[in-house]
Amino acid sequence: MTSSSRPARGEDAAQRRSARRRRLRRWAFALSLGLSLGLGEVAVRLWAPQRSAFSGHLLYRADPDLDYTLDPGHPEINSRGLRDHERPLRKPAGVRRVLVLGDSFTYGATPRDQTIAAALQRRLGGTVDVINAGVPGWCPRQEVGWLVREGLAYEPDAIVLCYFVGNDLEECLLPPLRSEDGELAPRGEVSAAHQLWRKLRTKSQLYMLLRRVPERIWLGLQGDDLETRRYHKIEHHRMSVCLPRESSQERWGKAWELSRGYLTQLREAAGERPVVLLLIPDEVQVDAALRIAILARYGEQDRGYDWDMPQTQLRELAQELDFQVVDVLPELRRRTQAGERLYLPLDSHWNAAGNDCAARALAEASALRSLAAPR
Repeated sequence: MTSSSRPARGEDAAQRRSARRRRLRRWAFALSLGLSLGLGEVAVRLWAPQRSAFSGHLLYRADPDLDYTLDPGHPEINSRGLRDHERPLRKPAGVRRVLVLGDSFTYGATPRDQTIAAALQRRLGGTVDVINAGVPGWCPRQEVGWLVREGLAYEPDAIVLCYFVGNDLEECLLPPLRSEDGELAPRGEVSAAHQLWRKLRTKSQLYMLLRRVPERIWLGLQGDDLETRRYHKIEHHRMSVCLPRESSQERWGKAWELSRGYLTQLREAAGERPVVLLLIPDEVQVDAALRIAILARYGEQDRGYDWDMPQTQLRELAQELDFQVVDVLPELRRRTQAGERLYLPLDSHWNAAGNDCAARALAEASALRSLAAPR
């Protein structure tokens, strides 16, 4: 062996050792990064969970007729897919029943014993079963579909439809949400790559927290707040439903037509049973200070909004269909002006006091009050 070959072999060995060290460093970096992200994910889930009352809980499952329903396997949901106590389908002797239909307002952004249905149950008493059939994101089409398919089997003596003017009208026009891995997925079809990316980013609560950090810092430097801006954007969009009829007909005419059709189907399905229509206002209709703040943020003047218009139009429709109407807008305004908080912070849903306010008004409706009366 020549002396010149030895350095060559020594150089090869040194290169191999160097390559191994680089691989080890890469593996060590990947391992430490994965461990850090894993610990960060656990920490966020324990101490700063990024979820709402309606997301991040694997609440939903796909349904061929209604797009999605609540998952009976979830601890909050009973065996028949309702956020309610277990109840037999057949009505017990001596009991009367009220079936409450609706979306996230009915489902409740509060604990289960503070929802509209639970508060109404307490007010009507133990001889009346009040069944919570609310599902977040549903519109009247799905609510009526569920009533026909399953709800009437509970033998209700009266039906309450909770109609949220903030989005029930618009959702009559939109493609339905769908269930994807237990969560609600965006409306419309998306590519397979987008679905994969969505799964990755919606499963990681650490990602959901970190993605907002730059925007939070930027808004903080401007003296603004991310949650406030987000809520104002939502409410600003919803304000258009309160434009006068003549100026909103082009945008909302079809929605009102569809809504009329769904409520007509509800009337037909209910038969001789009384139907109570609970008109749920958006917070922007209730709180004048919120309206002023939103208009100021967007540099707008009041464009002649009629803040009672959706309720007026729904009352007219309810009269045609022989529904009894419960409109809580005046009472919510009065109590809000007196300084009482009835909505969750930066959230259009009621807190426990708001739910109880609606339940009190419902309990005074003759169609429901008569059910609680001694026979």
